[in-house]
Amino acid sequence: MFEWKEEYSVNVKEIDDQHKHFFEIISNVYTLKEQPSLTLEDLRGSVEELRDYALFHLSTEEFYFDKFNFDGAAEHVEVHNAFRRRIGDLIGTIEDKGADPKILVESIARFCGEWLANHILEMDRLYIDCFVKNGMK
Repeated sequence: MFEWKEEYSVNVKEIDDQHKHFFEIISNVYTLKEQPSLTLEDLRGSVEELRDYALFHLSTEEFYFDKFNFDGAAEHVEVHNAFRRRIGDLIGTIEDKGADPKILVESIARFCGEWLANHILEMDRLYIDCFVKNGMK
């Protein structure tokens, strides 16, 4: 399971709350593998929800990068764009009618959960000072 840990906090409530919800969605997707009759269609809806929330969250961070003229924005946005491409590719694999939904759900959830945890601990740490200096709490 993919769970929020205090070490992931960026000391900004709005962003922490979004990260927490992002982990919840990933965990919900991961638990789909326990469904005995999981279909590709079931998986598609859940993964699209995951993608949509991820895109919302990444856009939120990018809004603040622009608003606060964050120095590391270009590199950070490129990492976000790589995630956007990868999640798009993963959703594309759901279209393969021969795909095993249980393998796909585990692969997608694991990729997203590990990406999010690593991204918070590495990249997101870089904007904390900027966000806090600009009044975010």
